Amino acid sequence: MSSLKPQTPAFGYNRQHRNIAFVSSRTERDNDSAPNNKDAHPHNVRMEALVRGRVQMVMFRDFVQRYAQKLGLAGWVQNKQDGTVRVVAEGERTAIEQLLARLHTGPLFARVDDVAVIYTDTRGEPLPFIIRYQ
Repeated sequence: MSSLKPQTPAFGYNRQHRNIAFVSSRTERDNDSAPNNKDAHPHNVRMEALVRGRVQMVMFRDFVQRYAQKLGLAGWVQNKQDGTVRVVAEGERTAIEQLLARLHTGPLFARVDDVAVIYTDTRGEPLPFIIRYQ
């Protein structure tokens, strides 16, 4: 028996035009039909966020890593060449929402102008939450 659950619309970052673009709206399939989600907890989600503003050279990655590890999330954070910071986190929805709230404020010397977010199915990011270097 297949149950369909509506999923929030996904948004993507369009690098060429530097704005948020609507990507798609889709329906989440039953865990039995998703091969890499068989062991996933039903309340676990994957968040991919792109943070814009003064977010490099202000300890933003360390701030995200410490808070994500405190929340027990898996994933990574990485500086991008265009001056943004990319965050990929997997875990319980409540913990993801807490991390997202912190992304909007950032550490003391950061200035967050915008956070673009996509929620997708989990992919099994390994623990612990790490900082990726290019």
